[in-house]
Amino acid sequence: MNFSGDAESRANVELFLSSDVIPVLRDGIERQDIDGEAVVWSPISPVPTRLDPVATVLLDVIDGLASIGEIVADVQDVVGLPYDVAQQRVAQIVRTFDDARLLTISSSNEHADEAIARRELFVAPPNP
Repeated sequence: MNFSGDAESRANVELFLSSDVIPVLRDGIERQDIDGEAVVWSPISPVPTRLDPVATVLLDVIDGLASIGEIVADVQDVVGLPYDVAQQRVAQIVRTFDDARLLTISSSNEHADEAIARRELFVAPPNP
């Protein structure tokens, strides 16, 4: 599932925060580190995005293996924040990454065949 930064995708990011969604960085991202922060460019975004130090660290954490829920738990453990505060901070950063078009997002519980079959339901002509 690919979120492009519109209002619907932000609602989807909120919806998936407590699920098994695994954020994956898009191929072709350019990155320049400057004094603990980063400037990143997505190949599908017309403008670069500046990341604060926390978002820069989280960019390194997103490995395509950990779900958003696991990332929230790691932030809670490492930083010592209450879970809801860690979840809010991760949500803000995921929204920033999504707005910058840095992410593709996939569900660890969904197989490609199921996703294709579901899509085919919507493209098949209706039966009379």
